[in-house]
Amino acid sequence: MTTRRITVLCALVLAGASVAGADQLEKGDVEVAFRFSYSDLDFDHPGGSSESEELLVAIGYMLTDHHEVGAGVAYVGVGSSDSWEYGAGYTYNFRAGQGLNPYVAARILGFGNALADLFDYGWSAELGVKFYPGAHGGVLFGVSYRQLAGADNAPDATNVIAFGGLTLKF
Repeated sequence: MTTRRITVLCALVLAGASVAGADQLEKGDVEVAFRFSYSDLDFDHPGGSSESEELLVAIGYMLTDHHEVGAGVAYVGVGSSDSWEYGAGYTYNFRAGQGLNPYVAARILGFGNALADLFDYGWSAELGVKFYPGAHGGVLFGVSYRQLAGADNAPDATNVIAFGGLTLKF
């Protein structure tokens, strides 16, 4: 199911590649992103795995045409519990053509509710693409590797997340 969603999102990005008026991220832009992901959270012990859904809202500020800093908050569903996470990070945006912005990012994560009982903190490395077919709206998709440090006696965990979403810039 996740593969199908990512495939549809990629098709939309490719279809929009020929749209006139495509735009790039520039110094001083504020970017707001909404993204959805579904993945398996793998705990560092035998048989430890749980499904995870995440709905993230993030805001970023372009320090230069390439460097962006930002923060976000996400609703997270892990197994049968609902929780949330928050974080801050740095993104380097490349320029690959009209409206196409591949990027790499690093983030530090904190957790609330049920996840705070499982993890003290986490970090992630992310690779993705933002495409702006118009001046203010676009799509994004990518993949993120996350390492989560277990709280108290809880095991550490990792997951690889494929995500897709919408992004706005002002």
